[in-house]
Amino acid sequence: MGHLMLEADVREKAGKGIARGLRREGIIPAVLYGTKERTVSLQVKEEDFKKVKRAGGEHVVIDLRVGRSATPAVVKEEQIDPVWGKLLHVDFLRVSLTEKMRSMVALGTVGESAGEKAGGIVEHILREVEVECLPDRIPENIEVDVTSLEIGDSLRVRDVTVPEAVEIVTESDRVIISVIPPRVLEEEVEKEEAVEPELVGEKEKTEETAEEEKK
Repeated sequence: MGHLMLEADVREKAGKGIARGLRREGIIPAVLYGTKERTVSLQVKEEDFKKVKRAGGEHVVIDLRVGRSATPAVVKEEQIDPVWGKLLHVDFLRVSLTEKMRSMVALGTVGESAGEKAGGIVEHILREVEVECLPDRIPENIEVDVTSLEIGDSLRVRDVTVPEAVEIVTESDRVIISVIPPRVLEEEVEKEEAVEPELVGEKEKTEETAEEEKK
C-alpha cells in the first residue's frame, strides 16, 4: 500500500469554541502522538483528509506534512458526531516504517456456502481480527471463502489465509462463521413439543369431567 501526503498546520489555540469555529471553516482539529514523542495539536482541511481516506482506505499510511517536515502516521481514531454524522476530530498515530504494529482488520466473505444453499443460516460471529505487520502492509480487509461450508460447519481464525508479511494474532480457535440449521424448522419443533403436554392435560381433564358426570 502506498503512502499519501496530507498537509497539516499546528493548532495554536484549543477549546470547544475554537474547535467549532474551525469546523465551520471546513477545518478539523487533530492530534499527532506516539513513538514516545510529544503530542502535537494539529488541524487539517476536512476535504483533503476525506480525499486521502477515499484514495488510500482505512489503513493508509499518511505522510503528515507540517511545514517542511513530514511524519508517517496512520489514523488511529475518528470522532464522529452521533446525531449528525459529521467528523469532529482525528487522532493520528506516528509509526515507524521498519517496526511492526498491530491493527484490527475487517473480515469479508466470498461466495455462498453450500449449507446456505441447502437452507441453512450463516451466522457471522467474528467480523474483524487483529493482525501484526509493518504499517504499510496492513490489508484493507481480509476475505474468507465460505463456499465449502455445509450445515453444521464452522470457519475459524486458523482457517484464514493472509499475505506472507501479515500475521493474525487473534486466538486461532475463535469461530468466525457458522452455518446453522434453519430456525423455522427448529421453532416448529419447539412449538409442537410445547403444545403436546397441554393437549395431554386437556384430555385428562375431559376424562375426569366425564367420570364425574356419570357419578
